[in-house]
Amino acid sequence: MSMRSTGMAGWLLVAVAIALSTTAYAGTVTASVTLSGPDECWVEEDVTYTATGTFEVDPEIQEELDDGEATLKEEYSWSYAPAQLVSGGGPQDDWVTIRYNDADGGQHHTVSVSYTVTVTYADDTSDSASAGDSIQVWVKQVAVGAERNKDTICAGGVDSSPHQATITATVTGKGGQPLSGKTVTFSLTNSDGSYPASIDPQQATTDASGKATTTLTSSQKIGVTATVKATCQNVEAETDPITMAKAQGTWEIDPQVLIADGESTADVSLTLEHAGEAVDGHSISWRIFKVWDGSGNEVYTADPEWGSKAGYGSIAAGPNTTDGTGTAATIYTVGTEAGTIWFEGQDTTVVENSPASYVNDGDADEAKPTRFLVTEIKASNNVTMQVKIDTGGGEDKANYEAHDNILYAAQWEPDDTWTCTKQGQPVCDARNHNFLSNIEITPLPKDRSIAGLTWRYTWMIKDGSAVLGEGTKDGSGDTGSFNVQTAGAVGEYALRHQINVYQNGVWKSGLDQTSTLYQTYARPPLAPETPPRETALAKACGQYIAGGADSVSGCAAAVCTGIDGDVAYNPGNDDHPDDPLTLYDSSPRTADCWSNSELMELLLAAIGISADVTYVWGGCVDSTICLYNPQGWPWGPSFRVLLAAHDYAPADPHFLYHAEAAVGGAYYDPSYGSTGLITLDETAPAGPDWYTRPVVYPAYLGGTHATAATRQTGAGLPSTPHYVDWTCPH
Repeated sequence: MSMRSTGMAGWLLVAVAIALSTTAYAGTVTASVTLSGPDECWVEEDVTYTATGTFEVDPEIQEELDDGEATLKEEYSWSYAPAQLVSGGGPQDDWVTIRYNDADGGQHHTVSVSYTVTVTYADDTSDSASAGDSIQVWVKQVAVGAERNKDTICAGGVDSSPHQATITATVTGKGGQPLSGKTVTFSLTNSDGSYPASIDPQQATTDASGKATTTLTSSQKIGVTATVKATCQNVEAETDPITMAKAQGTWEIDPQVLIADGESTADVSLTLEHAGEAVDGHSISWRIFKVWDGSGNEVYTADPEWGSKAGYGSIAAGPNTTDGTGTAATIYTVGTEAGTIWFEGQDTTVVENSPASYVNDGDADEAKPTRFLVTEIKASNNVTMQVKIDTGGGEDKANYEAHDNILYAAQWEPDDTWTCTKQGQPVCDARNHNFLSNIEITPLPKDRSIAGLTWRYTWMIKDGSAVLGEGTKDGSGDTGSFNVQTAGAVGEYALRHQINVYQNGVWKSGLDQTSTLYQTYARPPLAPETPPRETALAKACGQYIAGGADSVSGCAAAVCTGIDGDVAYNPGNDDHPDDPLTLYDSSPRTADCWSNSELMELLLAAIGISADVTYVWGGCVDSTICLYNPQGWPWGPSFRVLLAAHDYAPADPHFLYHAEAAVGGAYYDPSYGSTGLITLDETAPAGPDWYTRPVVYPAYLGGTHATAATRQTGAGLPSTPHYVDWTCPH
């Protein structure tokens, strides 16, 4: 301030300069910000992030801002290292576009923003507030996939194709283009700790198609799985599980049938394969697993071991290793006992609960049971001859036919000899004629044939010291036939059979037996007749067979149909004669199945063929005959059969039982003139609406009902029946 005088007394003039100012109000400013954008991206890809900032100020500050007495400024500060800036990102930019290069791939990076709001007042003071936000970004340089070419491989850990799977990792970049030169690491993520699988190599480099491979080799343990993980630049992918499987085993035994001579051998091999590939490198040990004797009784098992296998041979234990065809082989040497052998091959290269086991027990993937046996040899003379019969009046009856079935059975003995017994009474007349001689070699057990068997049959017929005929014939297989020549034989003569067998390069001592053939006639002498033998021969040989059959089965079939033609079947005929031959004298000539079967048994016995009556009934076990009890009857049928009406028997009859004749393992029904056991039919037709009971025959003792027949057979009927309260709706 300056003061100066103006000449005016009493006045003092003073000039004052005044600066106008507004007082600032200290206040509060708050800020917040939200960052948006992707949390993953590819290398060399432009990505944009946007910040959304907001603020609030106190009313006093807002008033100054509204009056223009204060100013407000918003600023952004971006952080995105190591990415490169593409655009934006300035203090006034609420967005930024960046790009990561190749070196940044396969890692997490952070994009962050700081948002600041500043209020500046007229006196140059200010208030401010800041807020920040960030996003973690996964920068993808590659995409990785992993595949296996097999879902199962053979357990065993062997370095060969069936034990290995190829693992392929595929590495691609943005857009799916393959990336070459990338390092892939392989590792097992699921494998048995005690028996692990393996992979080799553990690292591989992708080729031009973006692929890298490794090989998984199996574990030794069957049933476990393994999973392989492929990793590239921290990106991982896993295969589906791969299972370690047991190889399939196929047996081959040559020959499958041996004569039990204690020295013959068979080649035994087990071939392993998996998915069509031969499984090599597996160590196989061998043993006899089970033994059944010639009658089918189990006499030995190796797991757990009990009983005895003495006399049933031995197998070389090995071990033997499967070759390039998957095959391991050993030798079995037969014993001197007939029976059935099961072998076991133990694969010690793999582990199940113990070494994997293969048994030739006839499963679909394994060989059928192998039988090693004693042979039974039968020599059968079936004869058609010319004879002369003196009728007592000096008259000769020429050209009567005689039919003979003489059977011999020979069995191998441990002392290298055969024993022979004559089966039945031979009947023939060998005067001045040739006759047919048959050889039949039957295995024991009897359901197998003998492969590669050669036989030599030598015969000689002598009348006293005179040789009437002789000859030798070689043959193969288990049957043969040839003519035997005779001349001048009288009432009886000697037939010497010699049979040798040849197998695996060695001749075995055979049957050497001299037997007597007895003269008899196909028809009885006209006088005097001595029944019943001549009557039986007349029917069996003269009428029914009449020279038309030359085998046991042929003779049995002829007698069966002959009885059916001569004797009418009447299941209701309860008259059961003590002598079945008296049926021919009855009028009318009828009989039930029991009497017919006994008649057939007698006629066949007269010509040296053994037959037995066999009964058929319905029941769930062979010791019980089950009878359904219609409407409270005290005695009901056991089953129904579907047959046409025959003689006195109605169509589809119901039977308590049925009788047939068993001959040489086959069945003959002289009541119907047929061959084979009758078939039970247990399915009943639907009943009327009021019929509420089941429409099938009962399942007997079980109490439930069944639609399948339950046929039982035996030499006699069970003594105790089982009744079922059920009515047949037929």
